[in-house]
Amino acid sequence: MKRSAVSVLGAVAVAVVLTLSGCAQGAPAAPVATTAKPTPTPSATQAAAPTVRVATTCDALATQALVDQAGGAHLVTSTPERTATPTGYADERMGVLTCQWSTTDPASPTASAVWIAVVPGASRAGFEAYRTGEAVASQDTPSPVGPDAYTYCFGTPVTQCGFHALLPGYGIVGTVFGSDASPDAATSAVAALLAQSYGVVSALDAPAPVWQPAAPALRGATTCDGLATTAQLTQTIGFGPSREVKSDDGEYSNSKLDVGHQVGAYWCVWVEDDGTASVSVGVLPGGATYLEHLRGSDAVEQPGVGQAAYWAPNGYLNIVMDSGWLQVHAVPDGKDISHEQLVALAKQVIANLGTT
Repeated sequence: MKRSAVSVLGAVAVAVVLTLSGCAQGAPAAPVATTAKPTPTPSATQAAAPTVRVATTCDALATQALVDQAGGAHLVTSTPERTATPTGYADERMGVLTCQWSTTDPASPTASAVWIAVVPGASRAGFEAYRTGEAVASQDTPSPVGPDAYTYCFGTPVTQCGFHALLPGYGIVGTVFGSDASPDAATSAVAALLAQSYGVVSALDAPAPVWQPAAPALRGATTCDGLATTAQLTQTIGFGPSREVKSDDGEYSNSKLDVGHQVGAYWCVWVEDDGTASVSVGVLPGGATYLEHLRGSDAVEQPGVGQAAYWAPNGYLNIVMDSGWLQVHAVPDGKDISHEQLVALAKQVIANLGTT
């Protein structure tokens, strides 16, 4: 089960996986049913760069009293973690509003945390994939606040509670981890958090159109083959026979409610059939702006691929190409995979993706 909105997948898959702060007295009042407004016509005006597309605030979505009750302790606003991978920034690219509150003891592996995300442009398919996926596993209960609204709690003591809803133009996802509250208090607080956030989001106008870079712009992918085929892995880096082992789907999707797929954000990991060597590739169309802020002083330039490229100290090759961010990485595990070979693979991926 995922531990947080930005859960790390594992030593191999993290290469492309996943870039995500006094207790109330008594139980809150029962949720009040609300009705979502019909979806208004979005404005044709687009922001000049990726920006949050949710016209509300974290304080409006959740009161401090409810956050503290859900966590069973006083929680403070904190910044969600993100990994330095293309799909780790897919939510930000899509304008998701992400709110997080946590205890002041980051060293505690069981520290309480609450996060709420409002996802503009959430789809029915993405919502149902989340409901039936590993994080929730269809163990949610319908909420009276409105259609397509659910809550759940696992564990005794509580290890995880949450809520999610699909409204016209938006999705809502909330999670409470490691709560010190009693099961009854946590369940009550989660219901109240859903009621409050649902009421706020249902009153919003439709989100602004998602930002898109000017053409030509690097396209994204929706499958591993869209990034590179196993035959191309063999041709460029001598890797294989191989198979896909993880990708940006299901429990490994790095964006809330799969919303990143709308702009082609995707990642994939392949491993060799007869060993543990692995290769990973990830892409975020329109994501070059994030890569600019991640580049450190210890980056090493890599000429001859894309419009700019560098090697990070951890061995990841990051490439800017037509406003997009492409990342390639290998865990050779005894194989001889050179920088030159990974550059060749990156060029092949760029050719496969093409531009708008």
